[in-house]
Amino acid sequence: MIFQALAEDNIRSILALCDIYTVLSFGRTNKHLRLLTLEKLLWLDLVENLRRKGIVDQSRSETQSQSQEALVALVKRLLTGPTSWTGPIKPKLFSLARFRSARQPPSHAEISKQSILHGMGPADRRYRVRLLGGGKYTLFENTTTWNLQCWNMQQSTLVWSYEKSLPGSWVRVFGAEIVDGGDAVNIVVSEAGPAQRSGMVQIVHLELRTGISTRHLVGPHRLVGNGVMNAKICGNIVCLDWVPLESDEPCRPSNYCTLVDWKNGLHLRLALISPIDVDLIPNHVVIVKSDKLSDTPEISVINMGALSGYWRHTTGRDYSDPELDSVDITSGMEVMRKSIPMATGECRYGGTRILGIFESPIEDGTYRVWVQVHLSASADTVDPSGLTVSARQMICSYSLSLLNPPQDGIILRQRSAHIGDFPRDSCPTISYSGHRIQLDRRLHAHGIYYPGSQTIPLNLHPSKPYARDMSTYTGALAYSVGESVIVTYFK
Repeated sequence: MIFQALAEDNIRSILALCDIYTVLSFGRTNKHLRLLTLEKLLWLDLVENLRRKGIVDQSRSETQSQSQEALVALVKRLLTGPTSWTGPIKPKLFSLARFRSARQPPSHAEISKQSILHGMGPADRRYRVRLLGGGKYTLFENTTTWNLQCWNMQQSTLVWSYEKSLPGSWVRVFGAEIVDGGDAVNIVVSEAGPAQRSGMVQIVHLELRTGISTRHLVGPHRLVGNGVMNAKICGNIVCLDWVPLESDEPCRPSNYCTLVDWKNGLHLRLALISPIDVDLIPNHVVIVKSDKLSDTPEISVINMGALSGYWRHTTGRDYSDPELDSVDITSGMEVMRKSIPMATGECRYGGTRILGIFESPIEDGTYRVWVQVHLSASADTVDPSGLTVSARQMICSYSLSLLNPPQDGIILRQRSAHIGDFPRDSCPTISYSGHRIQLDRRLHAHGIYYPGSQTIPLNLHPSKPYARDMSTYTGALAYSVGESVIVTYFK
C-alpha cells in the first residue's frame, strides 16, 4: 500500500485534511494505520476542522488539554446530542461513523452552565433568537429598540448592533451563516417600514472577534401579504419567503419565494403551484411541497446549475415584484424528487415544512434533512381553557448526499419516520440529532423530545420561560424570561 511508504508525519498531515468518516474508514485498513487514527494530534486537527465550519466553539488551546477519548466523545455528542439527553457515551472509536443508540433516556437533562443577559426588552411572540455555532455567539432582536444585536454569551459583551436602512423600521426576520473559519457570519435582514407597505433587505458581513461589519447589499421589497416571513442565506444565495396576507405564522410554508445572488447582483422567483418550504445547501435548493395531483408531500433537490439561464439583474427591481419572470420547477430542468410516504391510510396530508437541513459533522457533502408533516385525520388535543396543545404529526428524516466528480449526482434516502402527538408550542428548531424542545402550555414545563422516545424533563427558569432556539449540534438552548435572555448548556 502506497501510504505505508510514507513517514507517519506525512500520513497524519494527509488525514488531517480528510473528514472524520474517511479517517475512520482508513483506520480499518490495517493495525498500523489504525494506531495512527487513534493519535490525539490527529483528533486535535479533526476537531479544529469542525471549529472552522462553525460546528463547535472550542478553540485549539481549549481542546489541547483534553484526552483523545474526550475528543472522540465530543464528536459523538455532535451526532447524538448532550450526554444527559441520551445517557453515558462510551468513546469507542469504530462505532462512531454509524453510531446508533438503544439506550434508555435519563430521568432529566443536566445543566452544565448558563449565560444570562439582562435588560434585553420584554419578550413577545415576534421575539427571535438565533444561536451561532455551539452557542458562544447569539443574534436576537432587542424588543426595547426593535433592532438586531449580536452578543458574545460567554463574555456577556455586545459585539454588534444592526444599522437600519429605513427610519422608524423594525427587523422582521433574519438569517445567518457562519463563514471564514468560524470567525465571521453573513447575516440577511428583512426590515419592515413603520407605516407604508414597504421594506428593505440587507446583507451584512460581521467579524465576530472585532465587531466590524460590512454592508454588501441593500434592496427594496413591497410587503406582499405579511411580508418576508423567512430569510435564509447559504454562500452567495439568499432565500426570501412570503406567506399570504391571512396568515401570520412565521413557520408555515410560503406562497412566494425569491432567490437572490447577492454577490453577483442577480435574482429569480420560483413559480409555485402550491405552498412550499424552501431551504439552501451549497449549490443546491431543497424544496418541500405537495404534489399537484395527489396532494402527497414531496421533497425536491435542484442544482443551482439548472437555474443558470433564469437569473436576472436586480438593479432597480423590487424582490417582490409580481411581474418578475418565474421559474417553473416542475419542468425543463433536472430535479431530484422523492415522495414522503404516508405511514397510515387514515391520515390525510395537512401541510409540510422543513425543520432543518444540517451538514454531517463527520462526512463532507452529506446532510440530514428533518421534515414535519401535519396529519389532519385525528383531532387536536384541547385543554380545559380551549387552547390547542397538540397535533398529529409525522417527523421524517432523510440522508442527502452530494456526489463528487466523476460520479456527480444526488442521493436522497429516508432514514426514519415517526408519527405522534406533538405540542403546538414547541421550539420551532430541531437539532442535527433530531431533538426538539417541547412545551406543556398549561404547566409551562419544558422537555427534550426525540421522535419515537419519551420526553426528558428540563429544569429551566421557574417564571414561565419561552424557548427560542437550540444550537444545531451542541444542544445549547436559548430562551427568554421577562427581559432576560438565557443560554443553557447541557452535560
